[in-house]
Amino acid sequence: MGSIAEQLSEHVESIARDVATWMVDQSDDLYEEMAGSVLDAMYLYNMKGELAELQLLIAYGGPNIWLHLTPDGRCTVKGYWGSDRAVASGTHEPDLFDYFAAAAPH
Repeated sequence: MGSIAEQLSEHVESIARDVATWMVDQSDDLYEEMAGSVLDAMYLYNMKGELAELQLLIAYGGPNIWLHLTPDGRCTVKGYWGSDRAVASGTHEPDLFDYFAAAAPH
């Protein structure tokens, strides 16, 4: 077993890989299950009033993990545990952003 920093980095990288493989099925069951796991959400708008990024808190209390999604398919996973930090980048299906954007305040 590695250090906390190594474990955090491995976990964040694993989530980034997993997000890239999530696909939408016709019933949206996967996204509904994932939505039940989201602990908090932040919506970032640009100056034109367009939704530019979703930030979804998917783990809290050790480690804290945020999933950042953009409409162009980019995904960044950021993990924090004490003073340790880890970041991994990847991609996501556009439907994942659209699913969570539907709940965004306008």
